Amino acid sequence: MTFAVTIGRLGRYVLTGGSAAVVDLGVFALLKSAGVSVPAAAACSFGLAAVWNYRLTSRFVFGQAPSGRRFAGFLVFAMAGLAVNVGVTVAAVDFASIAPVEAKILGIGVAFLFNFTLNSLVVFRPGDATANQRVGLNAWPGRPGCGPELNANTKGAAIETTAAPNA
Repeated sequence: MTFAVTIGRLGRYVLTGGSAAVVDLGVFALLKSAGVSVPAAAACSFGLAAVWNYRLTSRFVFGQAPSGRRFAGFLVFAMAGLAVNVGVTVAAVDFASIAPVEAKILGIGVAFLFNFTLNSLVVFRPGDATANQRVGLNAWPGRPGCGPELNANTKGAAIETTAAPNA
């Protein structure tokens, strides 16, 4: 995978993650205004945001059809990312005497890179012939990272990509 493809995916990952944060916060605010408790509202909004994030990430970032197996892996790494986020935040406050808000920003950044890396290498790994069914935006011919060079099976033969329908 080329540097340009990775940077493109990283940029799209920022967009999908940002939209998931908006969904999380918006659903949380709606549920709170309806009288739902903080823990229940937070859990529900996180769950909905995770599904939203996975669906967008599958299609928009990695160009793959969603599947139950990948969703399970995505959620496992999301929970691991949460642990990284909290761990870095607490360590930065307790051991490096960084202010809590700045420590949280550091924790978010480290967890973001952790999740992007694991999702890129494991959940949406290149070379997985069953996972490389190009769909949606990433199926468009000519888009970097959407051609057969990233869509090859284990014998090196290119798998045909799906062209976008004429609109």
